[in-house]
Amino acid sequence: MKTFTGNVTATANADLNQLANVTDISGSLSISGTVTNLMPLTCLTRVTGNITVNGASALADFSLSRLTTVGGRVAIHLKDKVLEVVNPGGTFGEMALVDNSPRVASATADQYSELLTVDRNSLLDAVKSQPAFAMAMLKAVVERLRHMNAQLG
Repeated sequence: MKTFTGNVTATANADLNQLANVTDISGSLSISGTVTNLMPLTCLTRVTGNITVNGASALADFSLSRLTTVGGRVAIHLKDKVLEVVNPGGTFGEMALVDNSPRVASATADQYSELLTVDRNSLLDAVKSQPAFAMAMLKAVVERLRHMNAQLG
């Protein structure tokens, strides 16, 4: 286990190199700008501060695409408009995981949060072996789509 203490703001790929092999960040992590390679974060399992990802390109080539909130609260937003608040047990990022597309919205933990990650291969294995899991995920995506449509009026 390797811990990094301090806040990290990454606006370019080189900014994340300091986190290679880091498992825990004792501080906040903010990713934005021209970051396209998140491979230095493959060992990361815990961030004790806020995690902010602004912009879609940062996660396009990274397998940790779907997150489940275990504790805390994560706001999903476009610019300054909050679209949804994800509470414990809720998920976000699943659309990018399913179709490997860049994210459209940003996610910000607005309080201490613990998150679990699911990579694309694990998701595909679960869908193949557990059809009920696939239906539950499909239901969650439909509910989110209906919620977004209702917000748009």
